[in-house]
Amino acid sequence: MDTPASRKMRLVREVLRPYRGWIVIILLAMLVETAMSLAAPWPLKVILDNVVGTHKAPEWLDSIRSSLMGDNKLALAAVAGIATVLIAALRGGRQLYRQLLHGKCRPVGGARSAHASL
Repeated sequence: MDTPASRKMRLVREVLRPYRGWIVIILLAMLVETAMSLAAPWPLKVILDNVVGTHKAPEWLDSIRSSLMGDNKLALAAVAGIATVLIAALRGGRQLYRQLLHGKCRPVGGARSAHASL
């Protein structure tokens, strides 16, 4: 049976079919952005609770800290700092991609600026 709702859904699928790849990319970008937004306050929590405070770090975080830098609170602060930089880099990369996609990002120091100074 061909109901109006099923016809509309078929039409929507047909219209969106050429854009499937872009839709997947957009959904993945949204998931990464959401994850980075949720992860952004985490390094500060680690520093406040486990470096400044007296809480014990989670087991998985302790294993990362021990394998990378040793067994002290300064090493835990360094791991949190590295996590902050990685989160900021991922978020910045997304913003740069968005600007490049919309043509709002101009190259700095390109050939045009070199010729203008002559």
